[in-house]
Amino acid sequence: FGDRQFSEDVYFGVIRVDFFEQLDNHSHPSSLVYESIKEPPKTALVVDDDRTNRLILSELLKGENFNVIAAADGEEAVALFEQSGADIVFLDVIMPRLDGYQAARHLKALSGDRFIPIVFITGLSDEDTPSKCVEAGGDDFISKPFKQNVLRAKLASLERICDLYQSHTRKHRALQALHDRIEREHKLAERIHSAAIATGNVALDHINLLSRPATTFCGDLVVTARAPSGGLNVLVGDFTGHGLTSAIGGVPVAETFRSMTSKGFSILEILHQINNKLNLLMPTDMFMCACFVSVARDLKTVSVWNAGLPDVLVLRGNTGRVESRIPSCHIPLGIRYNLQADSRPEVVRFNRGDRIVIYSDGVIEAANSDGEVFGVDRLEQCLEGGILNESVMRIDNALEAFCIEKDPDDDITLVEIPCDPALLDFSEIPKETYDDNLQKMTSGAWDWSLELEGETLSKIDPIPLVLAQLGELKIPNTHREPLYTVLAELFNNALDHGILRLCSEEKSTDSGFNNYYAEREKRLAKLVEGRVSIKLNHEFIESGGRLTISIEDSGEGFDYTKLLNGETKGALYSGMGIRLVRSLCQSLKYCGRGNHVKTVYQWKYDELSD
Repeated sequence: FGDRQFSEDVYFGVIRVDFFEQLDNHSHPSSLVYESIKEPPKTALVVDDDRTNRLILSELLKGENFNVIAAADGEEAVALFEQSGADIVFLDVIMPRLDGYQAARHLKALSGDRFIPIVFITGLSDEDTPSKCVEAGGDDFISKPFKQNVLRAKLASLERICDLYQSHTRKHRALQALHDRIEREHKLAERIHSAAIATGNVALDHINLLSRPATTFCGDLVVTARAPSGGLNVLVGDFTGHGLTSAIGGVPVAETFRSMTSKGFSILEILHQINNKLNLLMPTDMFMCACFVSVARDLKTVSVWNAGLPDVLVLRGNTGRVESRIPSCHIPLGIRYNLQADSRPEVVRFNRGDRIVIYSDGVIEAANSDGEVFGVDRLEQCLEGGILNESVMRIDNALEAFCIEKDPDDDITLVEIPCDPALLDFSEIPKETYDDNLQKMTSGAWDWSLELEGETLSKIDPIPLVLAQLGELKIPNTHREPLYTVLAELFNNALDHGILRLCSEEKSTDSGFNNYYAEREKRLAKLVEGRVSIKLNHEFIESGGRLTISIEDSGEGFDYTKLLNGETKGALYSGMGIRLVRSLCQSLKYCGRGNHVKTVYQWKYDELSD
C-alpha cells in the first residue's frame, strides 16, 4: 500500500480490488479501495457501591475501547446483565442488598455456556477473600487504586482465556456433533447387524435366551437353523472383547452356519468352514469361543461341541439338577487354520424335560461394585431352583440384584434348550414356492453316482452332496426332510454296520450308548479299507418324479430275510431307522448278501400346498 499509514484504532479491514478492462488498449489498470472497519467495542459491566470507583474504572475501560454500563450493587447488576448483557464484569466484593459473592453466582448462572469473565474488585488483604471469590465464580482480581497498565494486562490475559474457551467450545461442539453422528450410525449399524444375524433364526419361541450387551454392539451371537434331517442346530459364539470390533465377525459366521446347515453338512464340516473363514478374515489377536449344539429329530440325542466357553450344563427333567457338564475340549475358532484332528462332538442322551444350558463367561464374571463375581455356584443355584421357562428369568433377576446398578464389563449371553417336541415344530416356516414353468419339467431322466473308499469315508459326508444334486430338481420342501432321512439312514447303516461292524443293540443302555459313539470314532480314525457307493436314478412322472436310491457297501452283509419277514430281533440292520425308511418310500429291498439296498421314493409338485 505504499507509504500510506493507518490509524491505530483500526483492528481489521476489508480490501476490495476492482479491475476494469480497457478493450481499446488492452491494458488492465486497477482501482484499489480500502475500507476500514472498526471492531465493535465490547461491553464491560462495572459494579461498585462507591461512585468514585465506578467512574475511575469506567474511564479506564473506555480508554481500552469498551462500552461501559455501571451498577451500584449486586441486585442492580443482575438486572442490567439480564437486560443488556456484558462481555466482562468488574465486581466489588462488599456491597448492599446483594454482595459480590452472591451476584457472581447469579451472573455465572445467567451466562449459561458462554464464558463471561468476572474480575473481583477488592482492597481486602485477608487470606479468605481470594478463595471465596474463586468459589463464587471469579476469574481474576484487581486491586484499588486502579492502574492503567495493570488493567491493560488483565484485559489481555482474559482475552487470551476467552479465545481459548471459545476455541475449546467450538471443538467440543464439533466433537459432540461427531459423537452424536457416530452414535446414530452405530445404532443403525447395530440394527442391521442384529437383523442379519437374527433373520432366519428358528425355534426362538421355544429356546430361552438371556442377552445383555456391554455396549451398543454385542460380541456374543446366537444363531439357530433347521437341518434337513428335521433336527435343530444352535451355535453360541463369544468373540474376544466386545463392541463393534467383536460383533463384526458375527455376520459371516451366521451366513456360513445357516447355509451349510440347510445343505445337510455335519457339525465338524460347518465348524471347519467357519474356523477357516474367521482365520482368514479376523486379526490374529481375535477369535471366537463357540459351542455347537445339534438336537436330533427324534429328540433322543444331542451332539455338543465346546471350544472355549464355560462348561455346558445338562439338567435332567426328573430332578432339575445339573447331572453332567461338558467342558471345553477344543481350540476356539479362528486361531489356527484347521480344526484339531481329534475334534469330535460329544453325544449325550436327551429325555423329555431335560435342558441343555450354554452361557458365555460374561455371566459368571459379572461383578458387583465390590469386585465380587457372580460365579458358577450362583448360576447353578438359579438353574436348579427354577423350572423350564422360569430359570432364565431367575438368572436375569439374580444378576440384576447382584450387580445392582453396575453396567456389565462383558457381553452376557445364556441359552437354555429344552427337550420339548415344540422345539422341532417348524410348521410356522413358510413353504418354498416355485415358478410355474417348473411344472413343465415332465420329461427326461438322469443318473448320478458317488463312491467313497478308505480314509475318505471318515472325512467326507456325502449327504450334502446328494442333497445339492437333488436341489437341482426343485423338489418341494415337504420332501426335503424325508429324503434326507432316507439317505442318511441308509448311508449310516452301510458305514456303521457294513464297514465299521458296529452293532445297534449296544445303544440300548446309557453306558452302551456312549461306548457306541466312542468306538465309532476310534474305528473311523483307523479306517483304511472299505467302500460305499451311492447311485441315484431319477425320472419324471406325471406331476412329479421317481427317485431310485441304491447304496452298496463292501461289508460282509447280513441275513436280511429276517428283516423283511419282520423278525428284526438280533438282525444287524434292525431298528427304528429301517422301519422309518420303509414307511417313507414306495419300496425297499436288499440284494446280494445284504450289503446292497435299493429304495424308491416318489414325489409330486401338487404337494406344495400340503
